[in-house]
Amino acid sequence: MFVAKHGADLSHHVTLTVPDGLTWDVQFKRGSNGGNGAVSFQIGQLAQFFEYYSIRAGHLLLFKYHGNSQFLVIILDTSACEIKYPAAADDDSSDDHCSEGRPSEIKSSDEEEEEDYYVHASTERNERYAKRAILIGDEFQSENPFFTLALQPAYVKRKYLQIPSSFNDMHMFTPGKKIRAQVKDGSEEFWILGFPMERKPDDRRLTVGVASFLKDNDLNAGDVILVELMKEMKSGYLDAKIHIFRANRA
Repeated sequence: MFVAKHGADLSHHVTLTVPDGLTWDVQFKRGSNGGNGAVSFQIGQLAQFFEYYSIRAGHLLLFKYHGNSQFLVIILDTSACEIKYPAAADDDSSDDHCSEGRPSEIKSSDEEEEEDYYVHASTERNERYAKRAILIGDEFQSENPFFTLALQPAYVKRKYLQIPSSFNDMHMFTPGKKIRAQVKDGSEEFWILGFPMERKPDDRRLTVGVASFLKDNDLNAGDVILVELMKEMKSGYLDAKIHIFRANRA
C-alpha cells in the first residue's frame, strides 16, 4: 500500500531523520515487482545507524514519510517504550518517552492523511551476541544476583554499559552508590563504575569508569560479561565480580 501510494516520489537514496536531530542516508531498493513490490533499506549508513542506536532483535521502528524521500524514524525498545537517544542522553530537559499510547512526536491530527509504518528491526550479528549472553546466563549458578551483557558495538564506541531490562534487582543501585568491579582472575585490581551524576530513575546506563574498564580488560564487541553482585556489603561500594567470556576472534 505504501509503495503503491508513494513509490513514484521515492528516489534510490532516502534520508532517515531521528528525533535527536541526526540524519542517516541509506539506499532504498524496490523488489522484483517494480513499483508495487516489496521494498527494503540497504547499505549506505544503515549499519552505522543500527550500531549507533544499539538496535537489536525485538526493537520496533516506526517510519513516517514526509515526502521528498524523507522519513522520520521513531525507535522503540523491546518494552515498546521510545528509547533515550544517545545525543540527548545528558539533556535533563528531555521528556520521558515511556508513556502509554504512541510517542507524541508521531501522533497525527485528524486533518493529516499520512500513514505510519512499523517494522521490526534486527541484525543477525547483534541477535547472535544476545543469544550467547542468554546461554551463558542460563548455565551460570550463584546465590548472588547477576546479569549478563553482550557488548554491542555502540557500547564499546560510546563507552557505556546498559543493564538489561530483565534484571530485577535494580533496588541494589541506591542513589550515589558506585560499583567496585573486580575481574575474577585472582587479581586485586578493581574498577569503580557508576551511573551519570544526574541519573533518572529509569536510567540503566553505566557510564562512569566504563572507558577504563573496557580498555584495561581489552573488551570488544561480541564479548559477554557476567556481572555478579555481592549481597554481603563489605564497604561503601556495591561489590561485583565480573566474569568475561570473550568472542571467538579467529
